[in-house]
Amino acid sequence: MADKVYYCENCGNIMEFDVKSQKLKCKSCGTTQMITNDQKSIVEHPYDKRAERKKQTEIIEREEKTMECKGCGALIRVPGDVTSTECPYCGSQYVLSDKQQDAITPDGVVPFKIDKNSGNEIFKSWISKRWLAPSRLKNLYEKGGLQGIYMPYWTFDADTYSRYNGEGGRDRQVKEKDKDGNVVTKTVTDWYPVSGHVEKFFDDVLVRASESLDGKLLKGIEPYNTTKELNSYSPEYMSGYSAELYKIPIEDAHESATGIMERELKNMAEKDVRRTYDQVRNIRLDTRYSDETYKHVLVPIYSMAYNFEGKTYNVLINGETGKIDGAYPRSKVKIIAIILIVIAIIAGIIAAVSAKETKGAQLETEASVEYEVVMEQDYNEVV
Repeated sequence: MADKVYYCENCGNIMEFDVKSQKLKCKSCGTTQMITNDQKSIVEHPYDKRAERKKQTEIIEREEKTMECKGCGALIRVPGDVTSTECPYCGSQYVLSDKQQDAITPDGVVPFKIDKNSGNEIFKSWISKRWLAPSRLKNLYEKGGLQGIYMPYWTFDADTYSRYNGEGGRDRQVKEKDKDGNVVTKTVTDWYPVSGHVEKFFDDVLVRASESLDGKLLKGIEPYNTTKELNSYSPEYMSGYSAELYKIPIEDAHESATGIMERELKNMAEKDVRRTYDQVRNIRLDTRYSDETYKHVLVPIYSMAYNFEGKTYNVLINGETGKIDGAYPRSKVKIIAIILIVIAIIAGIIAAVSAKETKGAQLETEASVEYEVVMEQDYNEVV
């Protein structure tokens, strides 16, 4: 297995990708080295059935392998779906470039823009705002470790033209009697057949290419700016970070991408109908796709898994923007306290309303008695 460690030409120590300088940097002497970014090499590949079949055959079963660490000589077990690893004994970082070449070399990479220290602060701020989280959970950021990972994604472009048909509704107000004979106003919708067309160019629709992380959490930290912040692929970006190979075939990813596009086109069609109608329903699309292209890219993610009272929770941070999403336990004590507070507030409101009604009834009774006394006095004077 070919592997590569980036050594400093000045002192011979290991160099890793540095977020602040966006260069390789020596951990010992601080020497930096530029990483080539050739924008012309970032290519949009035409998507067709032949490309689909070709990429499908390139996804092979990747078995776990063993490599010898050049730093300490230890044998390291490397999972089949990673392209960079760290020796657990001496900390040497390796970029397994041959494994990336065995699959598909990424067309580009969005480098980390958030360093690990900032990622820890983002997590600390996030967990401190989880009101229902147990108080002692908020110290976990000191114990838990963020892992920087380059996750594989597919991006898809397409020019679309969609004809649609459905129903548009116009609302009108009618008056009718209810069961008690009272006249009420009711809204009635008259439905009419509608048709039209919408068109849109989709640029870089992102679809994940790995299932190792929670898909809902991944969605929660998107998007990534793959149109303006995408650099040409270089294995140097992987030094000091983990990286995964894609596992989701391009065929499946393309289906997901067209689903995303169809939902957007349907929303556009519904908005188009609402230009002249009050409501819309039963929209059906007939979409034509053209100039379809794809790219294979890597995006930066910080991942944390922490255990609390026997259960594991995951948190993800977008390594470009700092957007965070994750799961956390809820404190039963805090939930009960909130319920009791709500009950107390409701009880207070009910008591206040009841007291007001009682006072009103009392005043009404006093007024009635006073009126009767006055009337009786007036009557006696007359008599």
